Amino acid sequence: MRDDGLPVLGSLSVAWSQVSGPGLAAIQQSWSAATDVTVSQTGTYVPA
Repeated sequence: MRDDGLPVLGSLSVAWSQVSGPGLAAIQQSWSAATDVTVSQTGTYVPA
């Protein structure tokens, strides 16, 4: 993830969620640009 500096006078919001994966991905702080994720099963997960 990279910040493009926009919006100049506004605020940026972040909301992570799980798109797919073999199990449940528990996103610790879904509102944070940097967060930890715990997965219930080994495999490939896709976040959004």
